[in-house]
Amino acid sequence: MQLITPLKSISEERAACIAAFEASPNSSFAWCCHHAILIEPLTESFMARIKYIDTDKAEGERAVRFRNFRPVRVELPEKVKKAWDAYMKASDAYEKALDAYWKAEDACWKAWDAYEKADDAYVKAWDACDKAWDARVKARDAYDKAEDASDKAEYARVKAEDACDKALSSWAKASAVHDKDWPDNSWNGKECI
Repeated sequence: MQLITPLKSISEERAACIAAFEASPNSSFAWCCHHAILIEPLTESFMARIKYIDTDKAEGERAVRFRNFRPVRVELPEKVKKAWDAYMKASDAYEKALDAYWKAEDACWKAWDAYEKADDAYVKAWDACDKAWDARVKARDAYDKAEDASDKAEYARVKAEDACDKALSSWAKASAVHDKDWPDNSWNGKECI
């Protein structure tokens, strides 16, 4: 696709990109956030992506990346919104379960260390050894449960992400909507640069 207006300098295209996002502060989806994906949810602030483009992308690509990276200003289909909401909830649950998993793992290793120390003094500290082992068993049970919860939360997050991806890909008219929403772009059906 040909651009409607000639590409400007990196700083001008960057400023126009920022202005577009500031004019649509509630947009949670973006066009051409990554070069091979037409539309996707923003998983971080648009400024974080702009800084990444500024520092990690080839200078010769920056202006066109800024030209194409824009907020989605049109109303998304309800199934896309619902899929995204489910994905975000599953991601939150996964993060919490993962945090519990790491805490349980830490407790398990601490209990294991206590067990090993008690085992070294086995003859002198039989009772301490049994208590440390019991603590290790309890910690291991908590660790196993946290690991299971983390695995289930990850599975739910992946399913929700797949549903979001399917909802986005099933939005068959995305390119047409994109061209109406941001006609001055270089998306060619495969990538934005």
